[in-house]
Amino acid sequence: MYEATEARQFPVPPEALARAVPAAAFHAFGVSLTPTSPGLFVGRGAKNSWGITPTIQLRVVQGPQGSAVEALVGADVEPLFLALAVVITLAVFPLGLVVPFLAMHDFDTKRKVVFFNFWGHMAQALGPGAAPPVPLGPPAATGPGPYGGGAPPPNPYVGR
Repeated sequence: MYEATEARQFPVPPEALARAVPAAAFHAFGVSLTPTSPGLFVGRGAKNSWGITPTIQLRVVQGPQGSAVEALVGADVEPLFLALAVVITLAVFPLGLVVPFLAMHDFDTKRKVVFFNFWGHMAQALGPGAAPPVPLGPPAATGPGPYGGGAPPPNPYVGR
């Protein structure tokens, strides 16, 4: 239903990453992972919040300059929660629309914290000599602006 993916590249061989992934995931997610194939780990959260249980899939792949870990966090919605959401929507219309938004916002916030914790535990599990992980994805914007990475535009009110 709801999935988010992040990936980081580490300058170590894939075997070292495959050994570090289960321990880092257990510390970050609190989930024991099951290896389903070489370099692929799957797990499911034991606790749910608002009827949403997190699912985790981690994949170790060979990258251009080392190895990469791709982390996917998804959500399984329990059928009882869906039924309650429908009943609340029909019984109390505005409240029925607000509750699912609150639930997804709560899950999204927790997912961001879990990703942050996971990358920190991965760097820690690889030892003190490992370089920090490098995010994979599109290059950052370089121009100024709310989403740009450049210097902010000069303030016209400074120095008057």
